[in-house]
Amino acid sequence: MSKEITIFYGTETGNSQDLAEKSESILNEEGYNISVLSLEDANPDDLLEIQLSLFIVSTWGEGDPPLDAEDFYETLKLCELELSNLNYGIMGLGDRSYEIFNGFARDLDTTLSKLGAKRIGERIEADLDYDDDFVNWISEMRRLIG
Repeated sequence: MSKEITIFYGTETGNSQDLAEKSESILNEEGYNISVLSLEDANPDDLLEIQLSLFIVSTWGEGDPPLDAEDFYETLKLCELELSNLNYGIMGLGDRSYEIFNGFARDLDTTLSKLGAKRIGERIEADLDYDDDFVNWISEMRRLIG
């Protein structure tokens, strides 16, 4: 696969951004050229130019995207892009005390898939204590893209 990886994050409290930056450090050591981008600064059209991306997103409220990802996701749901060029991994951060656990990660995964993008590995849905889930997920991503 490509040596270029774009890591997108959507966060309300900063945890997804922290994990995106950790992912960048880990994958840089493998020789990848990494870009880290908030979904707030992204447009779904950007995905047409990307072969490999990782999404680390939190869910806010009752299954909603975090504020910084709302515009991106609303546009993505309405667009008719053909994203067969895109391979992606996805990790969601959530809180099991909410009725809709990791709803945004699930919705984003479903929407990307409907547009023709191909998920690599399993979607990880982490709870408040996400460190072990992150280690397992980034190890799996390294193995699959390596």
